[in-house]
Amino acid sequence: MTISPPRLYKSMIVLMLLIMWLVRMPDLEINFVFRLIGIVLFIAGAVISISAKKLFQELDTPILPTAEPKLIIESGPYKFSRNPMYLGIVIGLLGIALISANLLNLLFPVIYLFVMNSYFIPLEERIMLAKFPDQFADYLSKRRKWV
Repeated sequence: MTISPPRLYKSMIVLMLLIMWLVRMPDLEINFVFRLIGIVLFIAGAVISISAKKLFQELDTPILPTAEPKLIIESGPYKFSRNPMYLGIVIGLLGIALISANLLNLLFPVIYLFVMNSYFIPLEERIMLAKFPDQFADYLSKRRKWV
């Protein structure tokens, strides 16, 4: 079984929920306002990720990082970030961590960000540069990796 970004974040959500219910450690002193912020972050992250994913589907280009791309998407959330799906997932994981009020769960958005930055994003960018050398190099110079 190979790890993919969707499999990774789904596994992290399951682990975060298990930690929330099974691992007793000092909870963060989070009041209702912070939990509400967590809910807003989770929803915002989901909206960002889902809108980016829908754009891939509408433009009929593969979503998996190792698949050969058909085109460079520069519209929708990709006008603002080269990685809006991953950005949305990080925001969503942060939201879950705040909702859970468990200090250990704050590690998951950081771990996801690290894995994306160190493995998946460089892999995707190499593939895109090989397929669209000039156009993607121009895109890289105009868009930030995250925000």
